[in-house]
Amino acid sequence: MRNWIAGALIAAATMATTASATEIRLGVLAHDPLIQKEGGVDVNAELFFNGWTGNEGEWQLRPSIGVTANLEGDTSFAYIDLNYGGPISDSWFLEFAVGGAIHDGELETADPHRKELGGRVLIHAAISLGVMLTDNVSLSIYGDHMSNAGVEERNEGLETLGLRVGFKL
Repeated sequence: MRNWIAGALIAAATMATTASATEIRLGVLAHDPLIQKEGGVDVNAELFFNGWTGNEGEWQLRPSIGVTANLEGDTSFAYIDLNYGGPISDSWFLEFAVGGAIHDGELETADPHRKELGGRVLIHAAISLGVMLTDNVSLSIYGDHMSNAGVEERNEGLETLGLRVGFKL
């Protein structure tokens, strides 16, 4: 698990230096807070790129790549999303995201403390509500969900919820 997470972080860092990365967000998340079948704390890093629509300070569609690592050895994952969001007041913003994720969790298991996610590649959806603390630093509440949307017989899904700090690059 740690090898592919390290690889994802290296890939994200490489993309940041070679592509047009505009922001990084780092967070601490509760793992599976709704069902609590899996547990522990997750660390999250997400890199955002230039928007395809709108201008800075407007609602934009922009791609991102991220990784969420579970510190207890439960399911960790990497994802690529399209994010749509922008300001809802002078300092507050709202974002919605959808994309795909790949994980190291269980597809099928008899372990009552592990999720049965059914497929290795899952749909990833997220929402963020945040506030700009300065022109370049934000604080947001972040929640996400990933599942196979019922394509596979096993589809328990997995959520994370927590706080992230963002830094514009």
